[in-house]
Amino acid sequence: MTVILGIDPGSRKTGFGVISVDRNKPRYVASGTIHLPSKEPLSVRLKVLFESLTEVIDTYQPQVASIERVFVAKSADSALKLGQARGAAMVACVMKDLVVYEYAARQIKQSVVGTGAASKQQVQHMVTALLALSAEPKEDAADGLAAALCHCHVDGLASKLASSGFRAGRLIGQIRGKLIGRQAPEILVEVGGISYEIQVPMTTLYQLPEMGQEVTLLTHFVVREDAQQLFGFIGAADRRLFRALIKVSGVGPRLALTLLSGMDASEFARCMQRDDV
Repeated sequence: MTVILGIDPGSRKTGFGVISVDRNKPRYVASGTIHLPSKEPLSVRLKVLFESLTEVIDTYQPQVASIERVFVAKSADSALKLGQARGAAMVACVMKDLVVYEYAARQIKQSVVGTGAASKQQVQHMVTALLALSAEPKEDAADGLAAALCHCHVDGLASKLASSGFRAGRLIGQIRGKLIGRQAPEILVEVGGISYEIQVPMTTLYQLPEMGQEVTLLTHFVVREDAQQLFGFIGAADRRLFRALIKVSGVGPRLALTLLSGMDASEFARCMQRDDV
């Protein structure tokens, strides 16, 4: 069994959530919000944050910490303070020999809700559902629990891929699950209780089965500093063309998806032969 501490750092208040994971099944342990003395200097607040997280770690004995990455704040001063609070949280973890993982806010939301643009209320609702809680946790505590659940999902997926002999470097090469949402260019596919948000070209969208039925897609996983995106394709030729297009200077994943929405790989090849692109 693994105990994960999720942390949503802040210079005024920090949310935390603790879950235990046994056979990839998460269970709620504890959560809360550390309120820092807002009228005190930042140095005092960081000391309180460090000591409070140390106490949480001593109480619940997690082996792993999952911390939200700093995003671009409203001002440079806010970003600096947030970064310092995050640093204090990380030091508290490593001083207790925890393995620390970092995830972008969009990645945490996508892992828990199914979309990186989820609201705090949606995060609260899904955390409550996933952990079978009797009441919704406060926003900051829910964000801490979401960070812990994100690592649970990522680590569980990595373990399954490793045990199946999946080769590193092409994470999530194929996905099979139930189609539960469709709003071009995005679809939602549920796999083992987790919903994956997948970007697909229109040529793939038109070939999808009815809602609620099983779908299998070949995928390409794009990792950026602020988010992770999963792109899906019905056929191998479309995925090969997508991968070729994003290697072209000035053509990113979105533009490549748009090009594939107008024609499939075979049509694109014929146009290339006619010099008609």
